[in-house]
Amino acid sequence: MRIDVQTHCLPQSYLDALDDYARGVSVTERNGRPFVSHEHDSFPLLEGFTDLDVRLDWMDAHGVDVGLLSVSKPSPNEGPFTIEESVTLTRALNDGYSAIHAEYPDRLYGLGHLPMRDPEAAVAEVDRIADDPGLAGVALKTTVRSTPLSTPEFAPVFDRIQDRDLGVVVHPRYTRLADVLTEEEWMLKPMIIFPTETTLAFSRLIFDGFFDRYADVDFVVAHLGGALPYLLGRLERAYVIAAQRFEGGADALPDHRPAHYLERLYYDCIAHHVPALEAAVDTVGADRLVFASDYPFEAEDADGTLHDLDQLDLTDTERAAIEGGTAAEIFDL
Repeated sequence: MRIDVQTHCLPQSYLDALDDYARGVSVTERNGRPFVSHEHDSFPLLEGFTDLDVRLDWMDAHGVDVGLLSVSKPSPNEGPFTIEESVTLTRALNDGYSAIHAEYPDRLYGLGHLPMRDPEAAVAEVDRIADDPGLAGVALKTTVRSTPLSTPEFAPVFDRIQDRDLGVVVHPRYTRLADVLTEEEWMLKPMIIFPTETTLAFSRLIFDGFFDRYADVDFVVAHLGGALPYLLGRLERAYVIAAQRFEGGADALPDHRPAHYLERLYYDCIAHHVPALEAAVDTVGADRLVFASDYPFEAEDADGTLHDLDQLDLTDTERAAIEGGTAAEIFDL
């Protein structure tokens, strides 16, 4: 079974809720194509975002049995929305995914989003996700409006995620790094800024002990973890330097060396580069990889990813785990 853990969908209930606020998000025509504009970014509104028949045809053509749906952008926690509006938008998004699963129970599941700006509401939504058969896990961004996930105010949310045994897919968000780019350099936002943001965000989580507190949560990191598998040596060196410099020595550091945490995370295999996949397998093991496509964004290249996996020296068991077995365990599918 092939399970796609990162495929993006804008359900009608979410679009209706966005339209109710009529600000922050707009759809315009460019060269005859609809584009969604949201804060600092825009993207073509391809049919696959909203048309489930188009999506299922694509899944069939690429041998994808099950897709886990989430939103990259526009995110309900971003934009000009108030906290109350973010809560409403998040619930509308999750309602939409639940309804889609009810229509296609064998093919499509949602990853429930959380109104992280209101931790109390987010805790309640975690329970809703855990109890809703149409929502297989949680989708989060690397930060909440630039606030790290390890910020104490979010602790009750992650406590509940851990208690309810939910898998989490973490996707990067827009950051100020993108402000240096010109309009003509837009393609560097998803291709370079996103993995850079992921690398920095997870490095910070490692060093502040976040993964010690949530050792039982399965985190799936988007886009092969950014540069995490290839910077392990530098992360290890940072640990040594910090232990020498901090007044508290090792007591001021996480419980384990960085390699321990990288080997506990999961990574989708969107790399577009065979040597990158090889490095990830060498660093964290094939058992930590899961299949993803990024459909229907322009970066989607499921066939290329499958071709790249063909180039690796994997056993049949390892390949089956990457394509679906590991994700089935994480998300109880």
